[in-house]
Amino acid sequence: MWHRNATPVYAAFRAHCLRLIKQWKHETALHRYLSEKPFLATALGFDGIPSQDRLWKDWNRYFSEDDRELIAEAAEEIVNIARYRNVPAPDEVFRPDETADREESEPDSQSVRHLTREKTKEVWQHAKPFVTSAYDLQRGENADVHENAFWEGHAFIGPRAETCVNEGIESFAADTTRDRVQAPSTHRHHLSQLGVEDMRRMHRDCVSQLIERARRDSELVGNLVAAIDITKSNPYRSKGKLERDENGNVTNPWLLGYQNDAHESPQYYFQWASIQIVGQDIPLVLDALPVRRGMSRWEIVDELLEAATDIVDLDLVLLDREFDAEDVRDACETHEVHYLMPGRMDASERGTCTDLRRQGKLVHVESQRNLEYYSDGADTSRKEVYVPAMSADWSGDDLDAEPVEEDDDEESLRQELMSDFAETVDEDRERVGEMFSEVVDEVREEEEQQPTRGSAADARQYQLFKTNHPDIDAPGSEMDEIDTAQMVSGVLRHYRARWGIENGFKQIKSFRVRTTSMDHGYRLFNFLFASTLYNVWRLVDLLVKLELEDDPAHKPLVTADLFLTIAKQCFGLEPPD
Repeated sequence: MWHRNATPVYAAFRAHCLRLIKQWKHETALHRYLSEKPFLATALGFDGIPSQDRLWKDWNRYFSEDDRELIAEAAEEIVNIARYRNVPAPDEVFRPDETADREESEPDSQSVRHLTREKTKEVWQHAKPFVTSAYDLQRGENADVHENAFWEGHAFIGPRAETCVNEGIESFAADTTRDRVQAPSTHRHHLSQLGVEDMRRMHRDCVSQLIERARRDSELVGNLVAAIDITKSNPYRSKGKLERDENGNVTNPWLLGYQNDAHESPQYYFQWASIQIVGQDIPLVLDALPVRRGMSRWEIVDELLEAATDIVDLDLVLLDREFDAEDVRDACETHEVHYLMPGRMDASERGTCTDLRRQGKLVHVESQRNLEYYSDGADTSRKEVYVPAMSADWSGDDLDAEPVEEDDDEESLRQELMSDFAETVDEDRERVGEMFSEVVDEVREEEEQQPTRGSAADARQYQLFKTNHPDIDAPGSEMDEIDTAQMVSGVLRHYRARWGIENGFKQIKSFRVRTTSMDHGYRLFNFLFASTLYNVWRLVDLLVKLELEDDPAHKPLVTADLFLTIAKQCFGLEPPD
């Protein structure tokens, strides 16, 4: 009954469900988010932007314990459905283990949790030197404060939300067992002196040690799958105005504009590109670099692959559609790595979609051009692969409508088709052809109304991928269409693993120190060091699972929250230096 004089109850339900999905512990972040997106507040059911106080009262006073449990269950189910449909969503393991202290926990579960905590503490003490031995401040030998205090302090600050260096170092000084720690200004100064290449080298040195340790347990051996992507920092917000040249362009080459909406002013971000192992292996961040204005996608891919292929053996690299360029594919082949990416559709590709639709073809493979062979003799001919976009509207309605611009999340949702294809053709080969022919017949009925060859409507019926993977045969092979669909699905399903890098980006934020500094080098260090801690967490989780005889292929046993809690407790353990 309380909602009559307060918040619409369903709006409050949805809002706090969103808060739990976003992993926000307090209403402050939710209020800020809705303030920045007033249209979302309306969509949730509010008449305006709800106040932070109102959101707090809804959750803490008006919702009962049963209500809160129901909202938590709904949030968990939404995340499960999103992940099933290949929409990037927080992994369950990224949330704090809220069940750890519940009285109804089974004894066996409590025992496992206890063993996990104890083993994590033990493993962390052995894993910490991987970080401290790889990172180097290059200071004089007469420095008073030990170098490891800088790394411990930075790791101490990262997990603390909304905490910057000034207050973070003060808290670290009070918490650590060290007699002396650096001043906040000294901390920032020395980290800012590190060059970009030095930062990247130190991160890679730590990665190499982690991989060497993982390989003792037969992990990260053989050819691996990696993903390359770009992530943004928090948007630049400052009372100081951005410096611009005479043409109105921002002069800082590292601060890049990004326009979320055509009717809004662009926001500015620092951006980093990284390469991360994805799939069934330990998801380590191999390397990262800052993105500057004018930097081509080819340069990014070439630099990242140059570093990554020196550390591990890569078989396949996954990229999103913004990397669809001839020189990017050249870079992959130069480093002898297969690639898989969605392709842009120009006039020629849209015309192909019209031809395929009129012929009622399910899948289609085109060979672009024959290239030289890899050193191992594998065929690297480039292929364009067309598959039906099942999420498109096959009803024949609105055929003249212009295609809607899709972001990467919406685009990759369509990759769900790949796994569905593989399962369907195994279970009912005939039904696949019938299913596709039915929708083609419906469109043929509208043939007279159909625009010219290469229409936007035809282009929406297919999804284009580009690859040089040898498991997809070039045209001319003796296979029927169903067998071709099976062959194509076997390769394209790898693309589902690309969201591993998105979830990695989400969790790296939990380790990253907050800053308002305009020094792109210092900001890059924050990202790289957070990536290093993320990598150590994933190795610690692997070693704990192996020690407890758990299946390493299963989801992490050591949550990020548990790892950070234990790491914070063990900063000053001997031998710290």
